[in-house]
Amino acid sequence: MPVRIKAKKQAAAPPSVSPPPTQPATIAQTISLPRPPADAPQLPAGLSLCMIVKNEEKFLAKCLQSIAPYVDEICIVDTGSTDRTVEIAREFGAKVEIREWRNDFSWARNEAIAMASYRWIFMLDADEEYLPGSESLLAQLKGVPAFDTGVWVRCYNESNDYQGTGQMSHLLIRIFPNHPRIRFRGLIHEFITLDQSQLGLKASASPIAIKHSGYLKEIVTERDKGARNIAIVKAAVEREPEEAFHWFNLGTTAFLIGDYETARTALEKMIEVNKDQPRGFFANGLSALADVYTEKINDPIKGEEAARLCLKFSPRYANGHFALGKALVAQQRLADAREAFQAAIADGEYNHLQFVVDDEVSKWKAYSEVGATYVAEGNDIAAVEWFEKGLKNRPSALPLRLNLARAYERLKRIDEAAATFAAAFRDLPSDQSAVDYVNFLLRAHRDREALDAIRAAIPQISPTAQFPVLMAGAAVCERNGWPEREQFLREAAERMPGAALALDPLEAILRARGDGAALERLYAAEDATEPLELADFRRRASRLLAQGRFSESRAIAERGLERDPADAALLLGAALACSSMGDAESARRWAEQVPPESGEPFLRARMMLALDARGRGAFDEALAATEMVLSRAPQNIEAVILRSGLLQQLGREPESEQLLLAALRIDPQRVAVELSMLYLKQERFEDARRIADAALLR
Repeated sequence: MPVRIKAKKQAAAPPSVSPPPTQPATIAQTISLPRPPADAPQLPAGLSLCMIVKNEEKFLAKCLQSIAPYVDEICIVDTGSTDRTVEIAREFGAKVEIREWRNDFSWARNEAIAMASYRWIFMLDADEEYLPGSESLLAQLKGVPAFDTGVWVRCYNESNDYQGTGQMSHLLIRIFPNHPRIRFRGLIHEFITLDQSQLGLKASASPIAIKHSGYLKEIVTERDKGARNIAIVKAAVEREPEEAFHWFNLGTTAFLIGDYETARTALEKMIEVNKDQPRGFFANGLSALADVYTEKINDPIKGEEAARLCLKFSPRYANGHFALGKALVAQQRLADAREAFQAAIADGEYNHLQFVVDDEVSKWKAYSEVGATYVAEGNDIAAVEWFEKGLKNRPSALPLRLNLARAYERLKRIDEAAATFAAAFRDLPSDQSAVDYVNFLLRAHRDREALDAIRAAIPQISPTAQFPVLMAGAAVCERNGWPEREQFLREAAERMPGAALALDPLEAILRARGDGAALERLYAAEDATEPLELADFRRRASRLLAQGRFSESRAIAERGLERDPADAALLLGAALACSSMGDAESARRWAEQVPPESGEPFLRARMMLALDARGRGAFDEALAATEMVLSRAPQNIEAVILRSGLLQQLGREPESEQLLLAALRIDPQRVAVELSMLYLKQERFEDARRIADAALLR
């Protein structure tokens, strides 16, 4: 199957953003700013950089280096930094004021604006940078009269999704007049306004651009933005439920933290509240809603409706056509989906006009999806054509490379597949490119090459991916009888000390060699880590039981059963541990829950219950348990002997004799002993001697 391109609420940006083209000579030719009234007062010509920060030592210096040479002052409000943020700001000559955080981003930004003394404001965040190319424009802007119109700036959001090939850009008013009527509005996802208007400040287009790094995966994880923001967004909704922008923010923030039902509800409410107003965020909200329905709630018909509504408001919107295509794919309407994806490609011509747009949709993502529709139809020749087209636009798109390699393999173009998988791993090392390359080599039975690839991959992939790759190396060695198997198993066990998948075969090797010291080290490392998979819980419970550590075995089994209450091996393990501890009542409770379809665990649990019932003198109950075992496993000699004894205790000796006679063929010597004892009890000495002699002859 091809690598599918999922919707991203976080923006994505290429590794480097090309600077804007060479600017025209005058600002009048570039930015259409209306002339203010003749009597409009003007502050001194200049540009004030205004910022709010907290614990931004990782980013702040780089941000200020990018913009400080082109502004006349730096005004920073710090809301409680505990690192070097304030010190760094002052190294750049910034004026810094400390404010206690109020869960209100507009308030904080407005505090920073109030510090400014020049005519124009340039607002940046610490994890943003000015992109060079518009220096002359900024210099000219300083002297332009200001009144009630801001300047649009395009923000490119840097991301390491898809090896840095995913890009979302959007327009922001980040340059605006320094005037008391112009202030930010909204607790979060705030926007600049004139007199706090819900429609925001009017603005003119410009080629000025900035880059945002806050959506890099490690930064999102470190800052936990979704969890931080959700409470503020909800407060904004409660304060102004009639504001569609707040519902948009709630929907996209809920999507970020995986609360898709809240995302759906909020974005539907956005539609209801916004009605037909031409708001910049509206089309993006509708495309996001389409993705929620199609990819998260599995309702592609509703997804299609949302995407078509999006395109009604913004007919040349790449995100809208892309969302429509995905909804149509989910309905198996592949030809229609191709038309939508091809429309998304054509929409690239209009990306610069969109308030928010995934620029990469038109460059390569839609090409990948067209190819995927042909893969679904079994037409790999057409798929290859589209994957190759996309790669011409974006050679670094890992999903396209992997999709192309897989298509080559299906077409039996093995050498091309091998070269493409290898190049993808070499140029774009990642968990996915490594796993795909190794798996291809294994499918192609290029085992020595696979081992070389595994060794090359280990230093470059995450610990999570290292384990399955190392286990693949162990499997290759086992298949070929190569001695490196133990080393691969050892390395896998080092990565995941509690993983049964590696520990079981490694333990067998050490036992066969009689390496008791190594076994003890293996067990100690295992005990020091938390089981992750059900197989890990099963192994740990079983080993602890065998070692006589009954209470620990029971605890591990019961924790595993919290994951899967119907796991037969863990139910049996809990029962055995409880029985060994003398807790007969708990042992019965666990044993009774072992499901009949589990096979051997069920039979062992029934035997436990039969023995327990016999001990309590509940012979009929014990007989019923043995009957259940023998109905499934007639040759279970333990059940035969137990049932025979129970029948004798109930005075049903003829039935016991017939049961034992029938079982002689299963285990002659053991059954002969039981039968001889029955005959001796009945004083049938000749029959006892005959049975014993016959057993000896066998």
